[in-house]
Amino acid sequence: MKRRTTAALFSALLFPGAGQVFNKQFVKGFVLIVFTLFSLTLFVYFLIEGILSGLINPFPSAGFVENALLGIIGEGAKITCSLVILILLWAYSIADSYLFWDRR
Repeated sequence: MKRRTTAALFSALLFPGAGQVFNKQFVKGFVLIVFTLFSLTLFVYFLIEGILSGLINPFPSAGFVENALLGIIGEGAKITCSLVILILLWAYSIADSYLFWDRR
């Protein structure tokens, strides 16, 4: 298997930035890992915040699951933004680790 394919697989399957570390781009890999961890933390935080806000301030006519889902919908913009950032970081990491050897 080619080295660039292996690097792209590391970024795709392990974690964004792993392919850069494999390609010995340590600073770029570390920055991608930090940004990915930050956006993943935000995503999980907003998701849990949405669920809890739906359960703490329930709608009287809705059930347990409906209140949790309504809370998530209320936090939808934050959840969507953090998820989009996470997906973009992942895609950039895969493309960059694959194309790195063409620029070398």
